[in-house]
Amino acid sequence: MTWLCIIAASSACGGGDATHATPQDASEEEAFVGDAADAVDGSETTETGSCLACGSYAAPTLVGRVVEPRLTELSGLGASRAHPGVLYAHNDSGHPAEIFAIDAGSARTLGIFTLASAKNRDWEDIGVGPCGVPVGSCIYVADIGDNALGRVASGAYYDVYRLAEPEVAVDAPVGAVTIATVQKFSFEYDDGAPHNAETLLVHPFIPDALYVVTKPAPGAKGSVFKTTPPLLVGPRAKLVHVTDLEIPKAGEELTGGSIHPCGDRVMIRTYGTLYELRRAPTDPFEAVFHGTVVEMKAPDSGEAIEYRADGRGFFTAPEGASSPLSTAGCL
Repeated sequence: MTWLCIIAASSACGGGDATHATPQDASEEEAFVGDAADAVDGSETTETGSCLACGSYAAPTLVGRVVEPRLTELSGLGASRAHPGVLYAHNDSGHPAEIFAIDAGSARTLGIFTLASAKNRDWEDIGVGPCGVPVGSCIYVADIGDNALGRVASGAYYDVYRLAEPEVAVDAPVGAVTIATVQKFSFEYDDGAPHNAETLLVHPFIPDALYVVTKPAPGAKGSVFKTTPPLLVGPRAKLVHVTDLEIPKAGEELTGGSIHPCGDRVMIRTYGTLYELRRAPTDPFEAVFHGTVVEMKAPDSGEAIEYRADGRGFFTAPEGASSPLSTAGCL
């Protein structure tokens, strides 16, 4: 069984439209790869027992400033599926291979996790979703930046790191911890070309189903590539081209993204704009990349964007020291 979303009225979002997950036969969801869709088990269900999304959003408000002295170039945000109220963040290129757990309600640091044997060449985004090995909820870190388009020529290629969500909670900070079990997956693009990218999209239902959206020069359109689950350690995989986007506006660059917990919409941001792409309830997932576009002004000139784990809003933050963490709920 898999899940698709239908639009319905709900008071959970202050009377606005909300999206509820409803079961459909797996044949109606695009077969991402082989039998991967069979892995769907309702893990998108939120703490309240349903998958909800906003019909429209309130203006973003400040949660607090991320004053962690080791997190000075925040580049991505991921919402924990295992620990309510926890966000994960990371630095951009050249910093230690660290993930930071942040309190989504105050922006205070809850934990600093060093990834053993990992390297931060150019970490650009982070996401959370189901994984096949280990079973459960995993963090995916995307080392996909390539501003000079020189990684392939140097033999470095592109990497995604996968690790099980660590133990951390809003009421139980853990300090500094080293994560020994970290898997690295290297890949190249199936067109044989190098690409600079800052957007990782983690499918909320299918283990290891990842999408990378490239960051072309201003004025050009981004391209969407996807993995072929399951991810395998060792051989270099090819990311398969899915489509080219019809966003952003001329002069903008794509800097981050997130798939909604319902799986029916995608949020992609630029330095100044948020774009939410929404597909029709009966369409396969990848139709979302050419779905209805809802455009919103970003609250900052930043990069990171992530839906709330319950689907009822999003978080966003810019780069830089003492980065302001903002959130928007349903209108």
